Amino acid sequence: MQLRWGWDMARGKFDFSYRPIDLPFTKPEIVVAMLQIPDPSPDEKDRLFFAGRDTFAWRSVRAIEQRSDLLTGILQRLAELPARPQLVVIPEYTIPVFEVLAKLQEFSDRYGFVIVPGSDNTAPTATGKIYNQCPVIIPGANAPILVTKRKLSQWEVQYVDEDEGSEIP
Repeated sequence: MQLRWGWDMARGKFDFSYRPIDLPFTKPEIVVAMLQIPDPSPDEKDRLFFAGRDTFAWRSVRAIEQRSDLLTGILQRLAELPARPQLVVIPEYTIPVFEVLAKLQEFSDRYGFVIVPGSDNTAPTATGKIYNQCPVIIPGANAPILVTKRKLSQWEVQYVDEDEGSEIP
């Protein structure tokens, strides 16, 4: 099941909605790995001028490769645990999500992980918008489910665009 929630200003109440998503969990209990990866800024990721505007961006290919290697090592170690996690959660902005998407799907397929790798900035759209999106990677899926951040933090407001009307997610 996939949930969307938030405060509905027009109606003055909390709004919950969902659509069903099949997940490979076979038991009512699941093992969750919640990772804490060191913050990449400012050495690896920072506010930079990119695609005609200031936004958050990875500083170099080397920084992306180092984060990818760190992530690979962590996921491999998780796969070797006796109680292998079914769900892996990673904080936003700590890995170059879209650059390592194929690697994440490979680990998901091989080890049965559902991976929520945190959100990262997308490439600018045709309208020049840059969104903060999080793919949800499901084993055997053809493509991840993309969830767009609807309410930005105070640190993102000038550097990322707020999504004002996407469907669920």
